[in-house]
Amino acid sequence: MELRGEIDLVGFQRAAPVLDPVTGGSAETVVIDLTQATFIDCSGLTLLMRARRRLASRGAALRVVCRDPMTLRVMGITGLRVALAPVASVREALGQPEPDT
Repeated sequence: MELRGEIDLVGFQRAAPVLDPVTGGSAETVVIDLTQATFIDCSGLTLLMRARRRLASRGAALRVVCRDPMTLRVMGITGLRVALAPVASVREALGQPEPDT
């Protein structure tokens, strides 16, 4: 799932109804791609942790893709960078090798 733009309270309210069925479904791994997100606040972090908790409750995993230094910094400051373990690409999140360039 790709989240774009500002992931704030309004973003949470828009994304949660779409994300909840995905995290409650049968997928063993859900990837949330934040590469097109321009801002994230505590509501956005709550959305990610909620997804992580829902998936973990049924033995599934959340993978977060993020390269934005500010978003990574917010995750670090809040102590959630370890729990969310962001990676740099969707391929990495899926455990696939990066193509040679």
